[in-house]
Amino acid sequence: MYTVKEIAQKTNTPQATVRYFARLHHIQKVACGNKAVFVFSKKDLKRFLAFKNNTVKKEDEKQLVFSFYCRQEKKKKKRKETVLPEEETIKKMCTFLKDAKANGIQKTTLCKQLHIQEKDLNRILIKCRDLPIGEDEAIDDRLYWVG
Repeated sequence: MYTVKEIAQKTNTPQATVRYFARLHHIQKVACGNKAVFVFSKKDLKRFLAFKNNTVKKEDEKQLVFSFYCRQEKKKKKRKETVLPEEETIKKMCTFLKDAKANGIQKTTLCKQLHIQEKDLNRILIKCRDLPIGEDEAIDDRLYWVG
């Protein structure tokens, strides 16, 4: 049984590295007096030396490896969205609002039609303050063409 201090002295490494290894590999703590101390077994000492020397056991070459189980090879597919310039988006938004007339359009449906997120729609609305667009957040969260 070894403590952090003993392992640090034997391996000539800082105690912080040994404590980091102990936390990383869930090595048990034992209460000695008023302190909780990590207690390493001989097996843990060998694991620390392998960790220090960055030696990892080679996988068996006969073992089959399936790519769909490997987490490193998985990549999330990003959905490609066609991003229009703001001017075109503003023109499309105006035509949708004019076509809706007095009924107005909900923000979420307008975002879906324009293929943008709601935060982008809010940013566009802030930039286009001079356009006659009315917003009703209190009742049904709709946008109207007022002009």
